[in-house]
Amino acid sequence: MTKSVVLRHVAKRYKMYEKTSDKIKDIVLPQGYGDDFYALQDISFEAQKGDVIGVIGVNGSGKSTLSNIISGVIPPTSGTIETNGQVALIAIAAGLKNELTGRENIELKCLMLGFSKKEIKKLEPEIIDFADIGAFIDQPVKKYSSGMKSRLGFAISVNIDPDILVIDEALSVGDQTFADKCLAKMNEFKEKGKTIFFISHSIGQMKKFCEKALWIQYGRVKDFGMMTDVMPKYEQFLKDYKKMSKEERKELQRKAREQEPDDHNKGDHGTKGGEESQEDVVSKETSKGATSKAASENIERTTQPENLTRVGRNTKKKPRRPKRIMGAVILCCIAAIILLFVAAVPKETFADVKNFFTDKVLSQADGTAKETNDGKSGAQNNQAPEEAPYNIALVKKSLVNLRDKPDLSSKIVGSATLGDTYKILGEKQDLNDQGVTWLHIRQPSGGKAWISASVVNAINSDQIATKDLPKLASLLKARVLPSDANGLHKLFKTPFDDTRKAYTDKIINEQKEDGADLVMINDAEFKVKDDQLLQLKLQNIDNDASRLKAELGNPILFNQREAKYVYFINGFNIQVDVNLAKDEVKDITISRLDK
Repeated sequence: MTKSVVLRHVAKRYKMYEKTSDKIKDIVLPQGYGDDFYALQDISFEAQKGDVIGVIGVNGSGKSTLSNIISGVIPPTSGTIETNGQVALIAIAAGLKNELTGRENIELKCLMLGFSKKEIKKLEPEIIDFADIGAFIDQPVKKYSSGMKSRLGFAISVNIDPDILVIDEALSVGDQTFADKCLAKMNEFKEKGKTIFFISHSIGQMKKFCEKALWIQYGRVKDFGMMTDVMPKYEQFLKDYKKMSKEERKELQRKAREQEPDDHNKGDHGTKGGEESQEDVVSKETSKGATSKAASENIERTTQPENLTRVGRNTKKKPRRPKRIMGAVILCCIAAIILLFVAAVPKETFADVKNFFTDKVLSQADGTAKETNDGKSGAQNNQAPEEAPYNIALVKKSLVNLRDKPDLSSKIVGSATLGDTYKILGEKQDLNDQGVTWLHIRQPSGGKAWISASVVNAINSDQIATKDLPKLASLLKARVLPSDANGLHKLFKTPFDDTRKAYTDKIINEQKEDGADLVMINDAEFKVKDDQLLQLKLQNIDNDASRLKAELGNPILFNQREAKYVYFINGFNIQVDVNLAKDEVKDITISRLDK
């Protein structure tokens, strides 16, 4: 996968002063003056393209400082940051000028991000409509409530379509309707394969939306990994933390803060304050707030020596246009030569070349026999021809949308979840965003839809394994179900009304879920729609996971967050849900791969 954000040993140090006059002492005294405060120490992690990462931690741990560094609002004191794409920060009032109106803030922020007046004029109605603050759009921002500021900031950031989105408590204010609207927009970003950092104290929102968790505790990375692994540890910590007295909490923070910074985080503490970057000098009364500036495409922000100015750090080399022009001229010449060659060669020549690579005819005394390229006679090849390979879309994320057109603004016609499979019929670029690829798929019901290529793995049908599965067969047989591949295929092809009659005395319950019928027999469940069996789930399995996984072999997909293994065997999609801690199989879901 492509790395989207990489942080290596990042630290952020501030100077703490008791009063404003102490700043002068820091400048004058050779050894400096004031206490060093490390908001972040030795932060290292990598985010892949398409990751949705929840940043968690108690108040004062450095989450907002981290969001400001990733988005380029403030520089780190030491360490390096690499961002691959444009970054947008969404925080309460981030980047908004209080004296300007909402409309003027839209124009200012878009101009800072490099948009032309014409582009801004086109974007403005969409931003205003999303913010939904009515006549206040032409009022100074200083008259806005915190919820209105958050609405406007969110609307601007999401409509400029960044590659990396950093959301810092922006959904903690405002009503639930707007929060749901924002989450829907963020789900669109997930479909596009954008990288999202989500900072919130709402554990429920984190679990629902994020796939990974980054736990920051008092300036350091406490844990980083899948949400299912990290969040239980954090929740246990919160339970213990809430039981602590005020003094115990202060002691916990003091011990964490008093740890010596790592060698790569140590700066020259003896330098004069005048040599320190202005961003590193703040008083205790400094209020939180900064102007958001998106990072440009494919740049690396590396900390420079502290006596360099901010301008020096952000200097960029202009691209050399003559080389680009020369490259374009060469490509045009090559294309012209190819076209001239094609026009000059007779069509018969192409036909001869085609015949050379296809069947050749051999005359024999008793007749004519057709011989294929591998030398086998036509009589041998009268058998049914092998099926041409095709591609299968395997959904690798939870809860993604299916649409009627290759366009994010098109109608949602269904949804898919982790492990679902569809036959790929073709692909197409987004009508409005050429950076997004859509796959045309066929649904089990026979209908067609479009799904974002960023949320699936394209698997060639050649990777479908063929093997005997005695352990799985015994599980099927114990539930009075077909235990061989042919019998299972027949079960899926048979109208379910006929199957229902055969299992009438074994059905123990029926219910509806998401427009499908769930028909339960002993330790198994049929999922049916439009008289067609979609899935067969085996439940209450008394089997250790390691033995079954050994029989099934290497999975096509493994998702640690959901503890799910996916296999393509004998024309079936076999999903095994396990309890990783106990190494036990919870259930097995079988569906037929579309051909």
